[in-house]
Amino acid sequence: MKLLFTALLCLLLAGCSGTDSHSAAPAEALQMTREAADSLQRRYGNAVEAIPLPLENVQQLQRIGASYLLQDQQELVILNEDFQPTASRTLEFIPQTAVSGQIFSAFDLSSRQLLLLTASLEESRRIILPPELSGSPFVGSSGNSVYYCTGSGIYCWDLESGIRRRIRESEYENQILVGMHRDDTVLQCRIREDSKEWDLFVDSQSGHLLQEMAVPANLVTAGEHYYCSFSSGSVNNLVFGSDPDSPRGLFPASLSGETVFLPESHTAVTAELTAENTYTITCYSLENGYLQDTLLLSHKPDAILEDGKGNVLLLVSENGQKVLLKWTPKTGSTGGKDYTDGYFTADRPDHAGLTLCRKLAGELSDKYGLEILIWKDAAATEPWDYTFEAEHRYPVLLSQLQTIDACLSRYPKELLSQTASHFSSLKFCLVQSITGISGKESLSTATGIQFLNGSDAYVVLAAGAHLEQALYHELFHVMESHILSCSNALDRWNELNPAGFSYDLDLGSNARRNSGVYLEKEGRAFVDTYSMSFPKEDRARIFEYSMLPDMEHLFRPEIMQQKLRAICTGIREAYGLQKHAETFPWEYYLEK
Repeated sequence: MKLLFTALLCLLLAGCSGTDSHSAAPAEALQMTREAADSLQRRYGNAVEAIPLPLENVQQLQRIGASYLLQDQQELVILNEDFQPTASRTLEFIPQTAVSGQIFSAFDLSSRQLLLLTASLEESRRIILPPELSGSPFVGSSGNSVYYCTGSGIYCWDLESGIRRRIRESEYENQILVGMHRDDTVLQCRIREDSKEWDLFVDSQSGHLLQEMAVPANLVTAGEHYYCSFSSGSVNNLVFGSDPDSPRGLFPASLSGETVFLPESHTAVTAELTAENTYTITCYSLENGYLQDTLLLSHKPDAILEDGKGNVLLLVSENGQKVLLKWTPKTGSTGGKDYTDGYFTADRPDHAGLTLCRKLAGELSDKYGLEILIWKDAAATEPWDYTFEAEHRYPVLLSQLQTIDACLSRYPKELLSQTASHFSSLKFCLVQSITGISGKESLSTATGIQFLNGSDAYVVLAAGAHLEQALYHELFHVMESHILSCSNALDRWNELNPAGFSYDLDLGSNARRNSGVYLEKEGRAFVDTYSMSFPKEDRARIFEYSMLPDMEHLFRPEIMQQKLRAICTGIREAYGLQKHAETFPWEYYLEK
């Protein structure tokens, strides 16, 4: 994908009538959240400081200078740097709030009212935006200009002179402003058309197009530094730096977390679900690329931000109450590994890194008796109904090849060799994304697929958090060809289903199905709705989830036990494993 990201960095571095009321924060709400904060403090001890909030449910948390803006529906509260409430206001509508400089803005989409509020939540101006407004407006940091989109372009309203002018003619049915950068000199406009999204960066005065990105980007600029994330498949590009000619990429230890850049401390924080009800919060230094510290939480943070003093603030829920956790990551390194690397594009990839990955792919191919393809070789295997985007990022390929190695090592070698020998060849293809072709009865996107080309079998996996599950699922589809030809354990599969059930045998019908009783606890008969599309998907889903941890609850129901046992019996019979005394990974949830 050609993103011209370096050009974007160059332009950013160039500098180019209702009533509401004030009220005190409810004392009872503060008391309730204090109890929730005490509960968290006891749980985490000295790892964090738990701070009660004057609102039970904080939907938005934003920082301005040393203060913080809290929002719960119509309620707005200002906290000082010690997290004590200093001002509050109840609006007559539920606003979309934003911070720009020292100005708070509160926008009512239904009435198109825009309130400009001071740092003490005093109203400084109230205006009505045009009816053809699209999205929310942006207020300049001086409070004197308002920028907004309509279907015909981007507009600037000078509040001092009252002049409204169209700074850029741009006729799209759905276009909205999503950002202002470099002291209000650059506007970021997002276009949505024909199920596609992309961003335009324009000069806020002239409307001149500065840069276009083919995908939406989350961008923050601070001083000379830029911090940007944008999607490539299911693995985001995390790009930062100060030199537009030498952007850096952050590649966290896990590819499945959500990452937030913290510009003032020049760090990045990733939140990842690593076990049932356990989130790992990881802080990386962007100065040296080292992993600085980790924190284990039983909550997913609703917001992650910094306080300007080296602390990370995490908004979490405890017993239905919102609480702020203040975490001070260690400043040293927990290891010598650098999680940053140069930022390379598909047009200009890291050839040295790709060479190392090809070498590793070859070693794994020899180890498991199959063929593993990466980069352009993998993307060139496209079937008739899907297109592939080549994965060119060396750290991503390296991480995913290591994951493939760990997954395949769980299978007996004779199982893999017999599966491969059932075909002329068995090829694993690691790509960036898998996209269905319209009108071909394929999924719009997929994390994995398998197909035959002549007598060659292919398993295609998209890099990202779901690669492991996709591998188990798609490899079972390939294994099933061997199982069905060498065992009759699956021949009466439909008889295991509840009375009256029938598969959809059509993905469109399956997407509209009401799963109902078939997924209820004791009578559960399927992993999910997708399992009800085809018998082969039912079996592959069961095998996939049998390879995952913490799935005891899924396989307790009698029908799920019967289905899993049929699959396990079929594998042992087809692959000659009946005399093996060991319990294979997919047999872990079988009741003895």
